[in-house]
Amino acid sequence: MIRKHTSTSPLLPLLGVGAVLMGTGACSSGGSDAPTRADLPHAVADALDRKTPVDTKSISANTAFGFNLFQELQKSDRTKNVFISPTSLSLALQIVFNGAGGDTKTAMDKALSLGGASASDINTSNAALQASLVTDSPDINLTIANGLWFKPSAVKSEFVKTNTDFYGSELGDVTGLPKSANDWVSKKTNAKILTILPDQDYSSTVAVLVNAIYFKGAWTHKFDTAKTNDSPFTLSDGKTATVKMMQQQIDTGYLQGSNFQAIKLPYGKEGRLNLYVFLPTTGTSLPDFLKTLTPENWANWMTKFATASVTLKLPRFKTDYSVALKDALTNLGMGIAFDSTGKADLSGIADNAYIQFVQHKTFVEVNEEGTEAAGATGIGIGVTSAPLPASITVDHPFFCAIRDDKTGAVLFMGTIVKP
Repeated sequence: MIRKHTSTSPLLPLLGVGAVLMGTGACSSGGSDAPTRADLPHAVADALDRKTPVDTKSISANTAFGFNLFQELQKSDRTKNVFISPTSLSLALQIVFNGAGGDTKTAMDKALSLGGASASDINTSNAALQASLVTDSPDINLTIANGLWFKPSAVKSEFVKTNTDFYGSELGDVTGLPKSANDWVSKKTNAKILTILPDQDYSSTVAVLVNAIYFKGAWTHKFDTAKTNDSPFTLSDGKTATVKMMQQQIDTGYLQGSNFQAIKLPYGKEGRLNLYVFLPTTGTSLPDFLKTLTPENWANWMTKFATASVTLKLPRFKTDYSVALKDALTNLGMGIAFDSTGKADLSGIADNAYIQFVQHKTFVEVNEEGTEAAGATGIGIGVTSAPLPASITVDHPFFCAIRDDKTGAVLFMGTIVKP
């Protein structure tokens, strides 16, 4: 059962249709369900009041991690759609980072591209990011929610407090897993992701952290459904498939690169949120283009878009994606965090803790009206097994030794065959 973290803070002004309060997943669709300031995590509410600017270094770190992970997943998933939520993954893993120490902290810092930032600074930056994303646009619905299911006797109270204060985590008990977390993520993603945790035994799990992101945005310039028609789409193997191709003439951001064309498609009246589409030019395969898709190039490209009158043809598409990330994250350098033999150091979460799994799922649909997308990340935390009970009956010949453990000197040794 989820227990919602609340406060008695004054009400925020009611937000418009589709508006959201970040961190709790409280989403307004009008009427009595409109969120209040009490729905915001304390740190996010403070950042909103103070208009705290978003730390650009934090955004760069999340972007770099997202691209690095995406490239790692491409190595094994080149024949299918790969769609991830870097923000969901970064938030979930950075929450876990709060409990990391020693070599595990160093490994996670490197894998997540954190650049040596402290957990405190990361939490503050994430609060500012969540506050910045609060919107009152009637055309945008953006929800970020966190949930923490845990054993109170094992998980440290400071870790739970960080979850509620900075991330608005709703709290539950591990005894209800996986159903309680799966029901929660289905609700938070408008049933676009029905499950995040596999149906397995969670008796050895002391905590499960789940992040969910839901987005639904209407195009600033909608496509005319009457102009959508059947068109060929060339697949990676050279074969063609018939797709529903949308089309319009639009004045928007456009970029012609050395091996691609790119277009920027805004959502809502403000155009703050956008879909960027990068199309490799003829003669450049998608894998070849992806080799140039680095965080550095991405940052450079974002500054190069210029307004142009573009004749656009874009297929409708709908896809979902699911991946277990232990191997990919290990390849990025944080394998020690998954070590169950005692090497992992997540002592800020629980004694002898390690990451059991990181599961990620996404959904996206693009059509004439706009885009609907959802992402969820589930992270399981276990503890190393307690020493097994043992017994020994010395009832046959044996060896023994007397050793000075301070110096290592063996003072006596021998075999006893007849006591």
